[in-house]
Amino acid sequence: MDIFERNPIMHFNDIVFESDDVKRSVGRLLDPNFVTRTLFSGPPGVGKTTLCQYIAQQLVGARHKPDVKSINVSNLKSRSAICGEIENFRGFGALNPLGKAVMILEELDGADASAQLGMKALLDEHSDRLLFLATTNNPHNIIAPIRDRFDEVALLGTDEPNRWLSRAQQVLTNEGINLDDEQCLLLLDQHAHGLSGRKIMRKLDEYAFLAKSNAAGS
Repeated sequence: MDIFERNPIMHFNDIVFESDDVKRSVGRLLDPNFVTRTLFSGPPGVGKTTLCQYIAQQLVGARHKPDVKSINVSNLKSRSAICGEIENFRGFGALNPLGKAVMILEELDGADASAQLGMKALLDEHSDRLLFLATTNNPHNIIAPIRDRFDEVALLGTDEPNRWLSRAQQVLTNEGINLDDEQCLLLLDQHAHGLSGRKIMRKLDEYAFLAKSNAAGS
């Protein structure tokens, strides 16, 4: 079990955002009466897929996990494979609090223009039973008719120690490492500079492993 599985996002405040404005914008998506098709764009490792999965589960409820499905569009690639996944996913959306199932389209920019064009009609046709959330590293590789059907939220990520402090303390405590805030901020300042959220989590994992190894050897 890796660092991400041992420390899943359990609460909205566990998610590290680059600004309070972005946090407020994303927070509104947790309201079933407000949420719409949303495309999360940004560089690799900032937590786009993790955020989609958290939003989806919050919307459908803990008892309705089968109502959430993720597909990696860049792995499927072909128009028929992608469209088939969308058409065949049914779920039991009418029974959950959102009233529909959620499909997460990861790396939407990985589909070529033909495949994206084939998805256009499906996004509209199945909007009554499916909420679509999507991620992309390169939004400019998504054709206009698809981008127009999504609200877009740009996630830039952050390596700012003060924004990571709470999450880092949570992770380290779960890993059995106790640091005060000053020590944790120093650790982040020394090891998190210029890193994506994914890599910061891995640095915390490395630190916890070394700290426990040193303690065992002393």
